[in-house]
Amino acid sequence: MNFNIKRVRWKRGTVVRTLMILFVLMMPIAQESHAEVGTIVFQSTETPPIWSETMTNGGMGCEILHLLSEIAGVKYAIHYLPVKRFNASTAPYLVGNPNLLTTEKNRAILPIGVFHLAYFYYRPHHDVIKIRSIEDLSGHTIGVLRGTIEDMNPFARLKIKVQESDSNETLLRMLQKGRIDVAIMVDLTGRHLIQTEFADEQHNFMRIIVPDSVRPIAIMMEMDTPNGQDIAQRYHQALRKAMHSPQYHEIMQKYYGKGTAANEAHLELTRLLDYYESTWEDDGTEINTP
Repeated sequence: MNFNIKRVRWKRGTVVRTLMILFVLMMPIAQESHAEVGTIVFQSTETPPIWSETMTNGGMGCEILHLLSEIAGVKYAIHYLPVKRFNASTAPYLVGNPNLLTTEKNRAILPIGVFHLAYFYYRPHHDVIKIRSIEDLSGHTIGVLRGTIEDMNPFARLKIKVQESDSNETLLRMLQKGRIDVAIMVDLTGRHLIQTEFADEQHNFMRIIVPDSVRPIAIMMEMDTPNGQDIAQRYHQALRKAMHSPQYHEIMQKYYGKGTAANEAHLELTRLLDYYESTWEDDGTEINTP
């Protein structure tokens, strides 16, 4: 879906007079002027510390979204759904992992951050588990969030039993009780829950980052809605302004820690953003969304 920003040519004198008038009229206004679109409602799913209805400031994704929305001049709210309902959502505005969605829509996907998947296991039950590929889990029982695996057949062929749960916290308790051998979840989420809910047993929970599991934390906007094209353009421009700002780096360091992890996450975001932009045919006036 293409959306265009029309170029208007002005005579030089007209430009000067117009700019002078606008400068006087807009002195009290800090952000760019946009057409009023009202409050847009994003749907998401509880994934602390990235998206959370209960965390202060809503988690990392919400803090980034707030920063971008201020720059873009967009008012928003977030409505949280269970994972399975989020995956099947047909709402025009979503935030989260686009790879989970099962509905086909003409959406602009704008990555604003990244996450990795990780295998977690409980050391008192398994001294060491070496996982180089999914085949290494043959004969084990794994736990995942309900709705994250559509096709169980590949796991059955590898003799991997799969148990589903409605919360990541429950998956960690299943590890603790020996009901599952390995839990697969968002790395940041697993570490956050272990620190907050299992503080006295942090040393017992082990994790292995899933190779090549970088995924986007994204804003997803349906382009066929009346304001979809405008909203997508605003957020795209806001991200390009914000991602090298001190405010954005502070958010990344808050959740990834200062140093290598935050820097690597920023580089991974840059690569993902370049990938999505390469599908847009962006020449400054026209964006072809994926």
